[in-house]
Amino acid sequence: MTQIIIVCHANVCRSPLAAAILRSAFPIEGEVHVLSAGIEAIEGQQMCSLANKQLGELGSNDHRSLLLKDRLIRTSDLILTMGPEQSALLAARWPQSRERIYSLVQAATSAQSAREQGQLTSDQWGERLPQVLHSFRGLSSVPALRDPRRFRTSFLEPGRIPDGHGLPRVGHQRVLQYVAQYTRILANVR
Repeated sequence: MTQIIIVCHANVCRSPLAAAILRSAFPIEGEVHVLSAGIEAIEGQQMCSLANKQLGELGSNDHRSLLLKDRLIRTSDLILTMGPEQSALLAARWPQSRERIYSLVQAATSAQSAREQGQLTSDQWGERLPQVLHSFRGLSSVPALRDPRRFRTSFLEPGRIPDGHGLPRVGHQRVLQYVAQYTRILANVR
């Protein structure tokens, strides 16, 4: 079994949305275990209403926020963040886990490249993803997403999905669309 933890700041929006989408891609229980946590989470908070709405056909979620702890990092085969700054923070805090830390966008683009080269098939996804991502580290181009605060004119640093809280509703929705888009690319689902 592969354990994946998806990390964001508060664990009420981006990471629980990505975790729910990723979990839905694996109907076989036990193949992949997906968790989410927040670097600065206040435990027990509900998923934000916009993220819950983004789940759509997956239904509502009974998510409660969880603070990222040493045990979760140590037991996870793959650690996904919402951007390079979070990846760097986790790598500095847990240097022994550095090779297992990727931004969601980085992991998605590397997994897509691996699939295009025949190195990652659907039936081996859960088992092989951490090793395949490691072998593709630095070889796949990581896109810069449009900044939801200034959607038409600027880009974020490559691989970064910003926090949508504090943005106007349309910006927050754009952030959630990025999370859903790259999680689906990672899981190879539409």
